[in-house]
Amino acid sequence: MKYILVSILLVCFVSSITFIAGQERRREDNGAVRTGEDKLTNDQIDVNTDRFSQKATLVLKPQILIDKPDHFVTLVIKTQVGKSEDRRLEVSSYSMLHVASQARIPPDFGDNKLHFLVDDKPLNIEYSTISDIPMSLEAKYHIEKDNLPRKVTYSYYVYDPSFDSLSKAENIEMKLGPFELKLSNSATANLREYGKQVLAQYKIAKEKKP
Repeated sequence: MKYILVSILLVCFVSSITFIAGQERRREDNGAVRTGEDKLTNDQIDVNTDRFSQKATLVLKPQILIDKPDHFVTLVIKTQVGKSEDRRLEVSSYSMLHVASQARIPPDFGDNKLHFLVDDKPLNIEYSTISDIPMSLEAKYHIEKDNLPRKVTYSYYVYDPSFDSLSKAENIEMKLGPFELKLSNSATANLREYGKQVLAQYKIAKEKKP
């Protein structure tokens, strides 16, 4: 009888440990941020670190700025950050911002100049190119609208001070030719988080040994 009682208690004890361990594993899986070569900081930002160069590439996935049956506009930013090979600089970075327009009839963008205001201050960007689809972006970062044949993408260099501005942004406005719009709260929040993530990578790069 004692043997049966001890066996039952032992089974209950082992089952309890297994249940607790399973709960802990589930909590870790749910709260974990992916690490290694591919890491997801949130569902709108992809971060990839190359094992050889140790350079991090951060991509803000397409943020929808205009979504109408006859006009669709998105914004994407891609930034590469790493330890600089130039001893005069701590960090090397290269960042491009792309605003892609797809329309049924070509919109009149006037002078084709793109501007952003972050909390009423100009974002530090510079014109690069105008193209159909930017070659520097992977296809997965382009939302193709087959029913909107008139496509144009405005690409601009993004300079380092911009990320400090974005990391604190509460209000972001965009102007492209005569078109003006205020970015949605969700797009603003994603850009703010993106700015923070880029700055975090700057800090990591500075701390790396040459």
